Parts: sequence; structure tokens; C-alpha cells
Amino acid sequence: MDSTSVDLKELDELDTPVLNEESDEAWIEKCLDYAKKDKEELREIIKPVLSEPHFQLPKDVQERLVDFQITPTLYKAMASEIQRWKKDTEIIKRLGEFPDVPLTVIGRDSEFTINAEMDSGIPLEELRIFEEKWKELIIKQGGLSPRSEVIFASNSGHSVYLDRPDLLVECIHRLISCGKPSK
Repeated sequence: MDSTSVDLKELDELDTPVLNEESDEAWIEKCLDYAKKDKEELREIIKPVLSEPHFQLPKDVQERLVDFQITPTLYKAMASEIQRWKKDTEIIKRLGEFPDVPLTVIGRDSEFTINAEMDSGIPLEELRIFEEKWKELIIKQGGLSPRSEVIFASNSGHSVYLDRPDLLVECIHRLISCGKPSK
């Protein structure tokens, strides 16, 4: 689901000066700082919010979604992921060919993501350049298996599992049915 490509270095090569101001190192530092805070401090900093579709979920699920955003260990895990992702991509590339298995690659909705970032201070042109490259990399992931399907989740950002759980469930059901013997 909207996974980072093993070719993520291509994102660093884009002509996006404002986006490039936020380096991996800055992200790591921010995440490590957040990891040291308690939930109430994170609540004040992050000001977690739910999107409109989340209000359709049961209250306890809504509470868990907010709680997830203010969990210090989330940021510790994010820092660890960012610290290793370029090295990990090289390891993954050396593993050999991807197996011939059913594969569903789900990407985010570029326009939805651009609209969500409009107030971030990032120029529209840079958002478009980044999202075009991200989409290209998602499509490229579909080439990993001859039995793949690439789907773009309309009305979804990077958190497809939160924005479009219906699509995720549908894709899982399709993958499960791929392995069943026909009657």
C-alpha cells in the first residue's frame, strides 16, 4: 500500500528545492525528539485529527486512530525506518528476482494528496513533480510480478488503510481467491 520504492533515490534527484529542505536527517531528528515525549506533549505538538471518513467508524476505533498518532514508539519506529531505508533498498535489490506470485500494488490518489498538501507551503509545481514520480515508482512496482495488478486508491493519501479500508479489504479478498482452486 503506497509503499516506498526500492528506487527511492530517484525522489532525491527531483528539482524540488522546497521539498528538499526537509532532509532525511531532519526527519530522523524530529522523530527521535517526538519519541522522547509523552502522549500529552505529542497531542499538543501534532494536534491529531481525523478525516471525514473516519467519523463513520465506531468511537473506540476513532480513539485508537488518534492514540496511534500520539504514541512515542511510532516515532521511534519511523526514525529507524528512515535511518535504514536507503541501505535496505540496496539489500532488497540484491535478493534476486521477485517470485512469480499474485501481487497487488496500491498507490495513493495524487490529486487528493496534492490538495491535502496545498496549505503546507510547498509550491504546487513541486507537489506535482513529486507525485508524478511517486506514481511512476508505484507503477514500476507492478512490474515485479507478471501476476500483478496496480490500483490507485481514489480519495486516499499515503495512509490507504485509513482512507480506503474498503479497497484494502476488496484487494485482500481478490488475492485470497487467486489461491483457491476453481470449482
